[in-house]
Amino acid sequence: TLGSTFQTTSPTPPKEGLEKQKPGYITANPLSYNIIKQIRDELKKNPRVEAVSWGSTIPPMGYGLTMEWKDESNTTMAVDYTFEPDYLEVYQIRLLSGRFFSEEYPSDKESAIVINEKTAFELGYADPVGKMVLFRGKQHTIIGVVDAYRAVPPIVDQMPALITYSGNLNIKRAYLKFDLS
Repeated sequence: TLGSTFQTTSPTPPKEGLEKQKPGYITANPLSYNIIKQIRDELKKNPRVEAVSWGSTIPPMGYGLTMEWKDESNTTMAVDYTFEPDYLEVYQIRLLSGRFFSEEYPSDKESAIVINEKTAFELGYADPVGKMVLFRGKQHTIIGVVDAYRAVPPIVDQMPALITYSGNLNIKRAYLKFDLS
């Protein structure tokens, strides 16, 4: 199994839509939600493609930081990600409880959130699934808890992580996992 990513922005923006720049590399700028869904659907037709996803970053290559969670007086920094449903499969991140995002639940795009173990600890939740957490001024329902995968570079201590559904927002990178056998 080999994982691969392609960035959806480039230093020299091509025309709208896809443009093949080098063998094996596809960039798009801007990459619309409909185009990336079409790419995903076509790639998944290949039996060697195991998963396709997209989101805000590649762990541990980049992350957003926020203190806009927990409560209004919070001073604990957390990492902030947006990802699509197949993200866990691409990066083999374990879901410890609950579920990850699904297109079957439209509410996932608006009010669901997945957290890591560190976030559950910071919130004081022994069983966080179904509980609420304030994130960026809005209450979100915790639908799942992931393990303590390395979400930030190794030089940074493990941090609380808040993951929301990417949908058509914040599509910066696409992820592809395929079988080379």
